[in-house]
Amino acid sequence: MIAGRYNKSHRWYYLKEQTPSEITLIKCFDSRTDGCARLSLHSAFHETGCPPDAPQRQSIEVHAIVLDEE
Repeated sequence: MIAGRYNKSHRWYYLKEQTPSEITLIKCFDSRTDGCARLSLHSAFHETGCPPDAPQRQSIEVHAIVLDEE
């Protein structure tokens, strides 16, 4: 398990009103050490302004190993 620590260079994104036809892909780990992000934090929270009858979030989680020639 990896714990996150505050860094002023971190950027956070909130996807408000994302529709079912919009996809979010999060790269959670990369074995390359070329300076690009090697991993990312993923979190969730309860949005207090959400109506009680709002549909719940649906999620599909896919694990993949991607190999390339580099």
